[in-house]
Amino acid sequence: TEATNDSRVSQVYTKLIEWDRHVRHIKKRHKKAVNLAIEAHDLKGQKYGERPYSAHLHDVRAVLKEFGFGPRDSVMGLKLGTIAWLHDIIEDTHVTYEELMEITDREMADDVFALSNEANPDLDTESRKKITFERIAGRLKSRIVKLADRISNSRRSIQNSIQGKPSKIDKYRREWPLFKEIIFRPHEAEEMWAHLELLLTDPEYA
Repeated sequence: TEATNDSRVSQVYTKLIEWDRHVRHIKKRHKKAVNLAIEAHDLKGQKYGERPYSAHLHDVRAVLKEFGFGPRDSVMGLKLGTIAWLHDIIEDTHVTYEELMEITDREMADDVFALSNEANPDLDTESRKKITFERIAGRLKSRIVKLADRISNSRRSIQNSIQGKPSKIDKYRREWPLFKEIIFRPHEAEEMWAHLELLLTDPEYA
């Protein structure tokens, strides 16, 4: 009936309004996250090589977009972008998990925490790395952002090595088997995985 159709149209309209409000809220949180990252890293003098540290955070976001994980108007893209900008903030600054909760939400704060290196001083480096990888492996968005982070770092390290600058590429190559064993999931971010594997195992490709 006409009344039923009107009711359905009204329901659809209401859902669209709610979704629009939801997306705008996520965009607002994303802007806050970017500002917090710049304040916590750059304004405290942190560097990524010779560049401000935010250059690395921007690179990770760019890798996500390059491989189709960062559409600006996609909720998933916005969330991944937010996590990319914040992925080192607990590990490398004085910003706490609780402070992240205030500008994001529990889910994204948990994703960022998962990406933070295990800090237990009683464990050796290999054990800490394994714990970190296992935390990352349990969270979809953390896995994808970590993959983008490792691609960004590997590209930069290869470039530094070619230019005779300090480089971590040998470290990333040593970690590759464990990294892939723990974090890899079939049919997930396949192009990113293939690209990273070539970067780390095929000198001609790199």
